[in-house]
Amino acid sequence: MGGDRYSDIAVLKISTIPYDEDLNPSPLKLANSSEVRPGQIVLAIGSPFGLEGSVTQGIVSATGRTLPTEEGFSMSNVIQTDAALNPGNSGGPLLSLSGEVIGINRAKGGDNVGFSIPSNRVREVADSIIATGKYEHSWLGIRMLEVDPLAAEYMGLSNEAANGVMVVDVVEDGPSDKAGLIAAEEKVIDGKPVFVNGDIIVGIDDISMYTTNEIISYVNSKRPGEIIELIIYREGEKITVDVKLGIRP
Repeated sequence: MGGDRYSDIAVLKISTIPYDEDLNPSPLKLANSSEVRPGQIVLAIGSPFGLEGSVTQGIVSATGRTLPTEEGFSMSNVIQTDAALNPGNSGGPLLSLSGEVIGINRAKGGDNVGFSIPSNRVREVADSIIATGKYEHSWLGIRMLEVDPLAAEYMGLSNEAANGVMVVDVVEDGPSDKAGLIAAEEKVIDGKPVFVNGDIIVGIDDISMYTTNEIISYVNSKRPGEIIELIIYREGEKITVDVKLGIRP
């Protein structure tokens, strides 16, 4: 019915299921992934290397991870697990011990490091695809990096600004460009290239935020067209700027 490349989710419509009174197939229940906690025991089911019906066990290693995608954007609030994930069970469910789906396994990052798209995002994306054939992600239209200590010293930043996130690039005609955000310039300090003199984000909507992951996660939780209030430092002055979120291109 459709798919979303950024969250790596597609929806298939099955027109008929052969009836078998011994099987009586029914869909697995999606859990509330906001209740998932590190240390929770989980199971991954799939066919790794073509070995059909394999089950691997692990724990939730962490929640709230941010995972870069091949398109240059990031996927937020991803579940990290040490359950073995290999070609063939990536795309299968990550299950709680009660048999509820807490995520869809997406990738294997290395030995004992795998990632799973949380079920709450799965539900949101799938519902939108079923209704409209697509899912639209909110978009701020910037590239950003946490402030480098050399940049903080060069600019004489306050403690709060020094712990913020520098806007290093503003996409032309994007939401942040239309709101007047200022991108940094690159400068070599003590032999190291760093970004200086750009807007520095320290919060959104009265919530303090000092990492790129926090900002990405918050923006991804909003819908295109919503207006957010960025709290920024510009030329040493703390101000607020309203940005109307766009649709990720």
